[in-house]
Amino acid sequence: MITDTHTHLYSSQFDEQKMLDLEKNYPNDVFLMMGLHPTSVKENYKEELALVKEWLDKRKFYAIGEIGMDLYWDKTFIKEQQEAFATQIRWAKEMNLPINIHCRDAFDEVFEVLESEKSDKLFGIFHCFTGTFEQAQKAISYNMKLGIGGVSTFKNG
Repeated sequence: MITDTHTHLYSSQFDEQKMLDLEKNYPNDVFLMMGLHPTSVKENYKEELALVKEWLDKRKFYAIGEIGMDLYWDKTFIKEQQEAFATQIRWAKEMNLPINIHCRDAFDEVFEVLESEKSDKLFGIFHCFTGTFEQAQKAISYNMKLGIGGVSTFKNG
């Protein structure tokens, strides 16, 4: 099966209500998830997480994501990204929801968090997986699927 695990709707044409309406209008095709993206983790991340939790508590979502770590552009908030990631994993386990992991230049850090949160209730997908064979095996050992995106078709050397 081929599926798109997520879409970012940043256009001003897609306000909060329009995104919710997509799910309502296409109930067999659109399944919403909620999470704090790692590149949005800044000094106010606890406030942002509170908003995510508020949404998770007030309606049904099908996954928690896109969560994880991104150290490609900025390494300023590594600790905060790890804390936000771990918090959202705990919520996913409590709610029995899969996670959608964003991991860019951060496999060691992501695996460190996954190891600390390892349990039978942890499952999900590494979207747009770009790691090595060994990293793929390790991700699978945490009950994760691997999303293979267009990036895998680019020439890398």
